[in-house]
Amino acid sequence: MDAPRGRRIRALCAALAVQALLGGGAAALADEPAATPPPPPPAVAPAAPPVATVDRGIAGLMYDFLLAARLNPLGVIADFRLRYRTRLYRSDAAALAQNWVGPVFGLVVTPQVVRPGLGVELQPLSILNLYAGYEPILWMGTLGSIHSYPNAGADHGSGVFASSPPYVAGETYAGVTHHVVLGATVRLKVRSIALRNYLRFAWYGMTPRRGDTVLYDGVYDVMVPANGWMVYNETDLAWLSSFGLTVAVRHAVTHSFFPDDALAGQPNLDTPVSRLGPIIAYTFRERPGARFDMPTLVVMANWFLKHRYRTGALVDQAVPMVAIALTFRGQFLEGGKAR
Repeated sequence: MDAPRGRRIRALCAALAVQALLGGGAAALADEPAATPPPPPPAVAPAAPPVATVDRGIAGLMYDFLLAARLNPLGVIADFRLRYRTRLYRSDAAALAQNWVGPVFGLVVTPQVVRPGLGVELQPLSILNLYAGYEPILWMGTLGSIHSYPNAGADHGSGVFASSPPYVAGETYAGVTHHVVLGATVRLKVRSIALRNYLRFAWYGMTPRRGDTVLYDGVYDVMVPANGWMVYNETDLAWLSSFGLTVAVRHAVTHSFFPDDALAGQPNLDTPVSRLGPIIAYTFRERPGARFDMPTLVVMANWFLKHRYRTGALVDQAVPMVAIALTFRGQFLEGGKAR
């Protein structure tokens, strides 16, 4: 694999995860294995071989930032991730070269919520990344949050230009939801074709007022249990050009696991939610190890294959979810002196 495409697909881990960020963050996305191009033959033989003590873009202190806007439903999000990676071992094999472990600090901000996070990522292989973190959701009491309901069958539909379900004045309230995230990302690449699967399990824990058992998570646009699990999975099949352009197709599924008291004897009307559609991304430049690197513009349109309200009940199925995002990354300190 050529190095420019390898580095670009690492940036697209964040860029292609627009909906993941709109729905919970792109922490700990796996990096694509990248081969280092052979150096040109030296004019004279070096006195001694260089000792590799740093890993630009692999080990050290680095960050990722994403700013995105979404329509159907309406949403705006800023996501910042600061991580320190340490190499586990050194290998020249493509399947093993990209490996590390380290802490991740995250901060997600929307008009409705602030979600700090602290987690750890482990990448034992170039194709596999694992993540576990605690990311509490701080509901600010603005724009209709929190929306909690007696059971999962409650009406919470919203339109194309709405950021949350309709609410009655005085019914909104602030609060904190405990939020634990467990995830895995698998990525494969053959020549200019890449396949990526992103899986996140999220546990919600809170005590809503009035004895409600469910709440609406506007970032994922889905009803979730007040105390229980939700899973989000997306699969991308992408083509990467040699000049910064990436074209992909994504299928995403969200499912909430409601306890019996939340279903109240009714079927699960809200999930699964299923979407399918294209993504186009363009990376403007690459500067390995720079503090500002890989600025990428992403546009995506996903049509709902299954949704309680967005397949004809409230919004016509022909209207897609549209998102646009700008993402970039950088490195502050180099590290990783594994030998």
